[in-house]
Amino acid sequence: MIAISVIVPCHNPNQTRLHTTLNALSKQDLSSSLWELLVVDNASIPALTAAILPAYPVQARLLHEPRMGLTFARRRGMTEARGTIWVFVDDDNELDPSYLRHALAIMTSLPQLGATGGKSQPCFESPPQAWQEEFLIFWHCAILALMSFWQRVYINRDNPRRNIRFAHRSEREWCYAPQPPRFG
Repeated sequence: MIAISVIVPCHNPNQTRLHTTLNALSKQDLSSSLWELLVVDNASIPALTAAILPAYPVQARLLHEPRMGLTFARRRGMTEARGTIWVFVDDDNELDPSYLRHALAIMTSLPQLGATGGKSQPCFESPPQAWQEEFLIFWHCAILALMSFWQRVYINRDNPRRNIRFAHRSEREWCYAPQPPRFG
């Protein structure tokens, strides 16, 4: 039974970085029978082909989303996902080999948790400029979400952000909570 769907949206990806991302996923220590990989080609030119998918035992599919935009690509992945836990991974991230195992443990042991993220350690092609240093704390590697969380969040599927204002455009869809957290 598929528990986790890993969704990797791509638009004209750097092939080397995408290969690194997919290679890191191929090294996950969670049984391949518990997760699937969905690479979503978001209107790349030229279109991605199944040849990019890694040759390892995990169930991997290449999906095509013709509407440009990260939200459309993620929603396409959510629509096709078979798992009840969704892990959104950028096409230039390298996950630790134990990431999916820990994700499954966290999301199943904390049912009140709807979505979460983790610490990221950026790797740069060239050193960041001084003005960029203060923004490094906002970088994340992957986001975990429960399918049931999204069913509650997307009440109005055509416009999930209606009448809501956010501080940072790219993180808008992660600013919801299905219920107050319970600590202690």
